[in-house]
Amino acid sequence: MKNKFLIGASILGALMMSGCSTSSSNYLLDTTPTVQTPSPNNIQPVVQFDTIPRYIEPSAEKKERFTSDFRTVALKTKSDPAYQRMGLDTPETKRWFKQTTYLLWNRDISRSQYIREGLTRFPSNEYEFKFVANNLASDNVSND
Repeated sequence: MKNKFLIGASILGALMMSGCSTSSSNYLLDTTPTVQTPSPNNIQPVVQFDTIPRYIEPSAEKKERFTSDFRTVALKTKSDPAYQRMGLDTPETKRWFKQTTYLLWNRDISRSQYIREGLTRFPSNEYEFKFVANNLASDNVSND
């Protein structure tokens, strides 16, 4: 009887020890997924703007039609009291604005792409980009 008790106790002890070692190894080999929250300095943009097509110099005829339509919109901005001048103070920003606006006029990009692209450089000029997009990309322009 004593032998049966010793055998039973040793089996029970072995089971208890294996249970302990298993549970402690679970802590060492934690397989629960960790969720990393991004820090404010590591926020990735939702929209990638590298999908904007590259500007290709248009033909002289097309450039003339664009310039005419572009001037028409520029005149409309003067009669809109809500339209604020954008900070196109350098040759680089002027070139970027004209080329991006040409892509809109030529229907290489959509109005929403144009507005999003503009807001990446001039975040406080949403009204102005919408104004240009809605007036330049309207049905009355001559780019067809």
